[in-house]
This record gives sequence, structure tokens and C-alpha cells, in this order.
Amino acid sequence: MSNIPLTANVRQTLYALKNVQQLTAQTSLRLNTGKKVNDVTDNMPAYIKSSQLSNRAAEMSKLLDNAQQTIQMIKVAQEGLSQISALIENAKSMANLALGTNADFSLLVGTEKIASTEQIITDIPSVTAGDTFILKTGEIDKAVTSGGNFSESQTVSEAGIAAGEPLYIKIGDDAWVEVAPSSGNMTMQQYMDSIEKTIGEDKISAEIKDGEIVLTAKDGKPIFLQDNPVNNAGNPDAASTLGFDTGNVLTITDGMTAEDLMTQISAINGINAELSLDNNIRITDDFGRELAISDLQGQSAKALGIAGTTTNGRTANKSYAASFDSIIEQINSIVKDCSYGGINLLEGDNYTAFFDEKRQNGFTVRGIDASSEALGFTATENNWEHKADIEKSLNQIETALSKINYASEIYAHNFSTVTASSDYMQVMQDTIIYASDEIVAADDEEEAAKLLSLEVMQELCVNALSLSSQTTSAILKIFG
Repeated sequence: MSNIPLTANVRQTLYALKNVQQLTAQTSLRLNTGKKVNDVTDNMPAYIKSSQLSNRAAEMSKLLDNAQQTIQMIKVAQEGLSQISALIENAKSMANLALGTNADFSLLVGTEKIASTEQIITDIPSVTAGDTFILKTGEIDKAVTSGGNFSESQTVSEAGIAAGEPLYIKIGDDAWVEVAPSSGNMTMQQYMDSIEKTIGEDKISAEIKDGEIVLTAKDGKPIFLQDNPVNNAGNPDAASTLGFDTGNVLTITDGMTAEDLMTQISAINGINAELSLDNNIRITDDFGRELAISDLQGQSAKALGIAGTTTNGRTANKSYAASFDSIIEQINSIVKDCSYGGINLLEGDNYTAFFDEKRQNGFTVRGIDASSEALGFTATENNWEHKADIEKSLNQIETALSKINYASEIYAHNFSTVTASSDYMQVMQDTIIYASDEIVAADDEEEAAKLLSLEVMQELCVNALSLSSQTTSAILKIFG
């Protein structure tokens, strides 16, 4: 079949039609891609130049991604520094609160006006001779035995408590509650459980810790223990037997003056009582311990206005100091959480971002050690009992804030630098992509006109081929 001869006209028409089809395909490709150079054979210099620019744009895209990651890394560090700064400000508040408590002593001021130190206090309504009240110092919401060697498996009889012998406990203003072992063979753990059950598990916890019995009022109210506050004829002494501090019992006597009462109060170690400028009984503890006063018999303490508690002084500062230490410890947790992409600027890691394909134009973001130790913090000393201890922590705070603020300024500068470089690279990439496209870009209007012309030429070629075929058919009819 390949040897079938074709007339010259048909052959020329077929050749022209083939060229038209090739040109149509090329023009359609240009219109579809928007490029007049789609292959190296189209225009070798233009194709190579465009490819080089496209490759450079691709490299710059990688650099842009790296710059964006660097920006996010700096943002994480900045947020971490912001959180650390907020924690330090909270710690500063704790220190200022402690500084304002006057940690050198605790203070409890009565509410009942006393005419003078010579006033007979039994003349005050509800103050009766024979009334007693308790003054307790220390952690008022806890009662701890002293010198004990208790264990959970030990029996109460082995601890010196007989079956049925009551231990008297009072929580805040509640009434005295008796807790008595049902048997001498009851274990100390069972005894602790019975204390919680009798008084209320929501009010008290009882445990044996390091060989001592520890009773804790859960709501922070004062807890008192006495051997015989209700004048039981049996005169039980379970509280003393177990080794509890029963506090200081003060007694109102007939004809007692305000001066006599304050002298009796001041006889307690570290306690001083005097009339304030407003003629109220003013009780202080030179050791900064908490104070709690409650009526034992009668209502004298309440009537004199001195019943109550104080949590100022060193005990309050102990709480502030504990909060301070806890806040500072949280700094280290924040630092550990500020890792991004395996880099933690707040743990001292450095990172270099490059802004050119040859990795010659680099910018190093330097890390800092933002741990509490590096910032200069140490654990609070002496539970902030003295002003000097608090001021030492305040000095550490100011030093740490200065370091954090300086680091924040540096990272803000780094952020601006990397952002500006990223913006510049974005502009450069856009320019390069535009230049690459322009080199090989097709003129859509020109190519559309070509396609229209080629379609016309294709129709002409088809018609010419048809005419040539008709001529051949006419010749065959002569021999028909």
C-alpha cells in the first residue's frame, strides 16, 4: 500500500495539511500554557534563561519558608518571655504583700473599748469571774503532738489511752466534741478514722505522719484541744497524754482590772498585751506566729472583743513565700515549652537564617537562658520572716525583669529584621517569576489570530484535497 502513487497535487496538499495541523497544535499549546516557549526546541536561549530564573525562584521559595519558620520561632520565644514576665509580676505582688504584713510580729486587736487600764473588767456585760479562754499560737489550723512515736498499727492502749477516754476537740466556734476509743485494742489508724468520722470528714483530717499525730482543720479555722473543757468528773487528760499543745488557758478573776488581764496575757512567752491608742486591747506575738483566742468557759473573750484569729506576721509570709517559690518554678516549665522545630531560644539555642541561595547572607538569632536560675532567682530564705529576706527576693525580681525586658527588645529587633528580609525576598521572588514568565510568555491575541488563520487554512487544504480526488474520479469515468 505504501507504494501507491499519489499525484503531485494530492501530495502537496497532504504536506500542507500536515504542517497546518502541527502549527495548530503548537498554537493551541501556547494558548493553553500562556507560553510561546514550551520546549528547548522552541527557543533554546529563552528556554534556558527562563529555566534558570524559575530554579532561582524555587530556591528563594525554600528560603522564604525558612524565614517564615524563623519568624514563628521568634514569636514563640517572645510569647514565652511575655508569660515569664507576667509570672514575675505575680511573684512581685507576693513579695509586696509579704512586705506589707510587717512580718516581725503578729497582731490581734480587740473590738471592745476599755476605759482605762484600771477598769474592772467584770463590770463589762457578759464578763464573769471564773470564765476562761484559750490563747493558741503557731499554725492555728493544725494540732500536732510532740515527741510521739506513733504508728498506724499501734493500739490506743499502747499509746496510753484507755477505752472510753475522750479526746476533746473544738473547730472554730463549734462546740467541743468528744472522741473516745471503743476499745483499747483499737489501732491508732482506726482511732484517726473515728476522729474524722465523729467531727466530720469535711471539717478535719487526722493522720499519723513521721511518728506524730497531725490534726488539720480543712477550712482553715483554728483547732483547739483540751483535757477537760466540759468539767467531766472523770478528768480525762487524753490531749496531754498524747502530747498535744493545749494552748494557754487564761482565767477571769473577781475584781480583775484590764491591767491585770493584760499582765496575765503578757506572761505567755513572746506575747504582749497593751491598750491601743483607741483603747482596745492590742495583743502581739513577737515571734510572728498566728494567734487564736476562743472562750473555754463563759463568753468573756467574746465580750471583751478579743476572741478571734490572725494570720498576719510570719505565718502569712510563709504562705506568700511558698507561693513565690511555686511561681518561680513555673518559669522553668514555660521555658521548656518554648521549643519550636527542635530549637529552643529560651534554653540558649542559636539559629541562623539565610537569605540567599549561596547561604552567604545569614542572620543569627541568639538564644538566652531564661531559666529561673539564670535569671538570678533563688529559693526564699527563712520563709520571708524578716524584711531583709523579702527585699532580697524583690532585688532578684528587678534583676530578672531587666533581663527579660532586654531580651524582649532584642527579639523584637530580630523579628523586624527577619520580617523585612522575608518581605524583600518575597518581592525578589515575584520579580524573578515575572521575568521568567515574560521571556517565554505568549501573546494570547496573536496566537488566537494564528489559530483562526490556521483553521481557515486547514479548511482550504481539506477542500483542495477533495477537489484533487474529484479530478481523479473524473479520469476513471473515461475508462468506465
